[in-house]
Amino acid sequence: AWTSDGRTFHDVLATGPLLERASAAAGRALELSELSEVADSNVAVCDVVDDAAVGIGELVGLATLAFGPERILITGDGI
Repeated sequence: AWTSDGRTFHDVLATGPLLERASAAAGRALELSELSEVADSNVAVCDVVDDAAVGIGELVGLATLAFGPERILITGDGI
């Protein structure tokens, strides 16, 4: 499955690619544990996190259309 802009959900949401994009935006290597804190003070990193949040929303929307669940539980690295 792909996001509305044609990227795979893996490229948007997986830990490795997410940290690569956030690190590039920050200009230094970031760890998952510091991502939220850095995003609070760095607009470019915040944009990467916001992009991932939109991706999660799109994925949840697709799951809802496909399966019609009453509830969706989101879990994964750092959640």
